[in-house]
Amino acid sequence: GIRGRRAWSEPFSRSTKSGDESLLAAAECARIGFTEKFSPFSEVMKKGKTSLRNRAQALWELVIACGIPRKLDILRDRYREAGMEERASEYDQVLGVISDVLDEASGLIGEEIVTRKQFMEILRAGFSEAKIGIIPPGIDEVHIGDLQRTRLEHIRAVIFLGLNEGVVPGPRAMGGVLNDMEREYLKDRNVHLAPTAREEANIQQFYLYLTLTKPSDLLVLSWSGSSRDGKELRRAPVVNAAAKLFPGKTLLPSASDNPYFAVTSPRTGLRILADGIASWLGSDGETAAGRENKLKELLRIYEKTDREWKETVSSILQSAAKSGMTAQIDPETAARLYGSVLYGSISRLERFAACPFRQYAEYGLKLTERDTFTIENPDIGTLLHKSIELFSAKMNRNPEGYTWDSIPDKVRDRWAEEALYEASALKSEQLYRDSERGMNIIGRCVRIMKRSVRTIQTQVRSGLFVPARFEVSFSEDDLMIGAGELPGGVKLQLKGRIDRIDECDDPQSGKLYVKIIDYKSSGRKVDLDRFIDGEQLQLVVYMDAAARMEQKANSSRSVVCAGMFYYTMQNPVLSSDKAGDDPEIAMLKEMKVSGLLNESPDVVRRLDKTLSSGSGSSLVIPATINNDGSLRANSSSVTADQIEDLRAYSREKIRRISASILSGEIRPHPSRYSDNETACRYCGYSDVCHFSELEKGMEYNVRTKRGDQERWSAIRQLIRPEVSEQEETGGAGDGR
Repeated sequence: GIRGRRAWSEPFSRSTKSGDESLLAAAECARIGFTEKFSPFSEVMKKGKTSLRNRAQALWELVIACGIPRKLDILRDRYREAGMEERASEYDQVLGVISDVLDEASGLIGEEIVTRKQFMEILRAGFSEAKIGIIPPGIDEVHIGDLQRTRLEHIRAVIFLGLNEGVVPGPRAMGGVLNDMEREYLKDRNVHLAPTAREEANIQQFYLYLTLTKPSDLLVLSWSGSSRDGKELRRAPVVNAAAKLFPGKTLLPSASDNPYFAVTSPRTGLRILADGIASWLGSDGETAAGRENKLKELLRIYEKTDREWKETVSSILQSAAKSGMTAQIDPETAARLYGSVLYGSISRLERFAACPFRQYAEYGLKLTERDTFTIENPDIGTLLHKSIELFSAKMNRNPEGYTWDSIPDKVRDRWAEEALYEASALKSEQLYRDSERGMNIIGRCVRIMKRSVRTIQTQVRSGLFVPARFEVSFSEDDLMIGAGELPGGVKLQLKGRIDRIDECDDPQSGKLYVKIIDYKSSGRKVDLDRFIDGEQLQLVVYMDAAARMEQKANSSRSVVCAGMFYYTMQNPVLSSDKAGDDPEIAMLKEMKVSGLLNESPDVVRRLDKTLSSGSGSSLVIPATINNDGSLRANSSSVTADQIEDLRAYSREKIRRISASILSGEIRPHPSRYSDNETACRYCGYSDVCHFSELEKGMEYNVRTKRGDQERWSAIRQLIRPEVSEQEETGGAGDGR
């Protein structure tokens, strides 16, 4: 996320997402090292016009500063060690080609004034004409020896393998009759014994010194990064000492250019073989041919191994030969993968309903996308969500005693701005403040926050409900789903957080009306088709949890579910036609909540008291009143019984999705509502599943758009299967 010379010239001060300060310190060291090498080149290249000689000189100095000659030598030697003499010869000539092109250009038109673009074109033309000659390879003599026993002279290169802690120097020999004090005692009396532990350590250090100082041209220090079982291994202290002596040298991981270099045992090779086959199947042309050759080399190694490894490799090849991907893992494997408790949120179940493989990849295999320090749309949504949370917390507990109804406009706007800046500091101190784009985003979010809290205040004033609780956490106990009904005795541990619960208390009737608000940073509407398919359970589950918690806390009252709504935090720009004569009214219409409301007239009047005076369209809820006082058909309303059906359906759907997860279903089977509405659209695991309709056995889970009566019939048949479709009476509005 760091772009531009100015950004790289300023110290890195923003913390990482993991909060690891050592990573920040390492990044700052890398930044300093990079800018020290790159700044002289940048100073010359940023000039609009300067001589070609100056630009060529700056480029050559950058090549030297970055250690390109030494890196080319390392690559050359690496290929030479692998027996690839032709490739080694190519790398041996690269630096000379660069030097020749720059020298020739400087000699011909060195004093000419050229722009950056012209300089790049000259280099491109020069390098395209450069030729590299291949000299027939020679034969080097290689000796493989031991640290203490090998005695060789006139060595050009030494490659020291296995420089790991506890290996070099070797471990102290244990056992023996005499301890060190007794040995020293006998030594003082001229008794010849084997070296003591201290003497042995000094001898090993001496042999180590001899070995490291023998080569005349090249010294390579190598160590293992991990053991056969994947545990991290530390490098020997001598490596750190050498790094201090040669601070300009770069530590290169052995598998940086070729993952096949990481094959240290048959076990580690299996993973690399499987990954290589997957990459080979997903590639074509020259790329596929290159990967095929490497796979053949690895397979030839397994031909010489034990029978059990050959059988395992054979199984991998047979699996790769099958079209598509396995649709199922056995329940025992699923139990080991997910554990005895199925943790997660409603989002996890929704992801499974959209595509079983996505849930498997994210929660089973625990695959995550690489974190980048860039500001994406989800980051902005998180920032706004945290801001409204902080603002609501201040409204709930402020010494001035302000409420949503009484807070002055200036105080409200100031608190909104303060909450936004506090949230941005919590996210990352400098993430939004170290670039013009970040500051523009902050400014836009401040305007969104001010507009949002202003609209929320108007919505609160328009009804009889009072925001009572914010960021309310709930668990499976509040949902009372019945974890004991899951297969294999697995417990279900679902958790969630309701953004806001509003209450309207009616002591006379003994009723407590409850509505919930879920804040979103992008537009969201209730879709009963997606709800039935399990892809949009969240809002109903939150309503169910809120109603149960309120009933538990107010056992003497009758809790009424008044509505469940999404509120989109935005600051829309209205066209002149849409704004009309009163832009504020048009803005309220644009920002009204979406969702489902209880169609009871008593509830509707409490949600928006302005509707009690007659017909008209509400500015704060998705409802329109006819002249006879009834709700218009386009109102997003349901009956109280239908709300109960939705709640019951959500609980049963959670049980069924959880059972499907535990049964081991993992196939890539993304849902599709239309050509542009598929579960793959925003999925980050497409490179893992390689889903394609062209592959045999892979297909979309095509969803259908149901009619209103069909929707409610599907809902009721799941929760009351004994009721036949002929007995169904149908529902009211479609709730969309």
